[in-house]
Order: sequence, then structure tokens, then C-alpha cells
Amino acid sequence: MKLLFYFTLILSSLANASKIDQTSRIIRGIITQKSSKTINVKNCTYNKEKWAMLLITKQSFKETLKFNKGCDIEGQYVTKMEHFFNVPLKIRNKEFQKIKFDLKIEIEFKNDMILKLSFKNGQLHRHKDIFQFKGSQSFIIDPLNPDKIIKRNLGGSIHITHNKEKKTFKI
Repeated sequence: MKLLFYFTLILSSLANASKIDQTSRIIRGIITQKSSKTINVKNCTYNKEKWAMLLITKQSFKETLKFNKGCDIEGQYVTKMEHFFNVPLKIRNKEFQKIKFDLKIEIEFKNDMILKLSFKNGQLHRHKDIFQFKGSQSFIIDPLNPDKIIKRNLGGSIHITHNKEKKTFKI
């Protein structure tokens, strides 16, 4: 009887780990704008010129994303530099319905121009489950080239919590 209990406990723990791994792929895809088997973001139509202007002049704007053949996210938000702003998005996926998080965008000048993204108060909804997350990401950028603003991904991390289980993923 004890063996059955331990076996059930191990199986439920593995199932939860798999859910957290799936969650990390969704969050990574949205934050880094890289498609995966879990989410497609390659054809999301971001206003590249306005993003470049935000980075150069700190001028806020409203971004609107719509579902399309290569974009599994939809929603709108108003951007801000150096302050957290809310990003609520619907997700077109069998497992996940919506994501929301507070995002802060900062620029740091070193040898290169570095874009720093911080996100907190994140929630990813999977049916009745809610996965909490926070994290950060950095990039070397060239805002004067709107077609290729991001020159290099410097990495970051996502911290996900679900049912008292915590896991950290590198981006």
C-alpha cells in the first residue's frame, strides 16, 4: 500500500514538472519572440518603428496584436520606458488561454546599447491552473535599425511557481 502511495506521488510530481516545462516554453516564446512547438509568434505584427522610437525617445504608444496564421497571441497594451506596464494577452493554444504580466523596459549604455526587460506579477492560465512567474531578459540592440533592432540575446531567466513547486529556466 505504501509503495502505491509513493508511486502515485512520483507520477503526480512528474506531471506537474511537465506542465511547468510547457509553461516555460510559452513564456520564453512570448518574451524572446521565438516560436516553438507550443506557441507560434513568428508572424506577430509588432510596430517596429514605434518600438525603435520608444527606445530612442521614450515615447509611449499603444501596441495591438491580432491572431493570424503565424501569431498565437492577441491583445493590446500601452508601452512605457523605465516603468512597469501591464501586458494582457490571449493565447490561441489547446492548453493555455491567456497570459498577463507587468513589463519594465530599460536601456543601459556600456560598450553597446543594452535593452533590459524585467517582468513580474506574471500569470499564465492553463484551464483552471494558474502559473505564477517573474524574470528578466537582456539584449544588445541597435534601435536605428528597425528591421533588426535586436543584435544579440544576452540571456535571462524565468522563475515559475505552481502548487508550491518552483523552477527556474534560462532564456
